[in-house]
Amino acid sequence: MNLLIEEGWPLLKKTTRTLPAAIGGIGLLVPFGDSRLFQVAWLFLKTGLLSFGGAYASLVFVQRGAVAQHHWLSDGQLLDGVALSVATPGPFMLFTTFVGYIASGVIGAVLATFFVFLPSFIFVIVGVHYVEKVRDNRKIQAFLAGVSAAVVGVIAVVSLDLVPEALVDWPAVGIAIAAFLPIAFLKRDVALVAIGAMLGGIIYSSIRAFA
Repeated sequence: MNLLIEEGWPLLKKTTRTLPAAIGGIGLLVPFGDSRLFQVAWLFLKTGLLSFGGAYASLVFVQRGAVAQHHWLSDGQLLDGVALSVATPGPFMLFTTFVGYIASGVIGAVLATFFVFLPSFIFVIVGVHYVEKVRDNRKIQAFLAGVSAAVVGVIAVVSLDLVPEALVDWPAVGIAIAAFLPIAFLKRDVALVAIGAMLGGIIYSSIRAFA
């Protein structure tokens, strides 16, 4: 392990010199282009840096920032982005790309995607040689255990905020229950269930249109 750390030290020193410079340069350029672009970059940098617990935990940051604070989109539109992210290939965090696009077009989408993944990218590069130590560190494991417990509460809070926008009528409630049951009890794939729910919504809307 010591040899591994020593061999990786030049790379670590090089990384710690170049990455902050690159990030700082980007951060200085963004505000001069568009104030909203700066807001997009800052919101998603905070989201990527502080949303411990994965993509679902990041929902609360995006909902509070993009919807409640900046009013770039509604809770319903945010749910649309989440649904598209679940039902399409790629990481779930790509719903942030959708939010960035709604906020400020293609440039906003690029900034949102770049800054939300940037902290994880840096953490992996800087900490790759210390993963084994983290596994054996009781303090860090205790920290991660506390974060994991808190994530459940965070997801519950944002879910309660988004429920009124999703369950707008009884057919929507029926689709929600039909999606919940196979995931919770039959362990079906979330993406397939989401696609099925989308098809159910399309069929219901078509029936209403012709009724």
